[in-house]
Amino acid sequence: MLISIIIPTRDRAQYLRHSLATATAIRDADIEILVSDNASVDETRQVVSEAQDPRVRYVNTGARVSMRQNFEF
Repeated sequence: MLISIIIPTRDRAQYLRHSLATATAIRDADIEILVSDNASVDETRQVVSEAQDPRVRYVNTGARVSMRQNFEF
């Protein structure tokens, strides 16, 4: 069974580093880590690319949406 860890974010790259480090420390091949970027203008995408873990995926809403909409996206 695949378990998804979803990290919604917007302009919080400094906190995202810690969230990704915590999630990727889990040694289980049956998880995926999905970062849902709510149109950040900081280095969020770069932080995700630095994770160097094939379980990490990045999606971007393309425009700013509400927190609820980002969770649902």
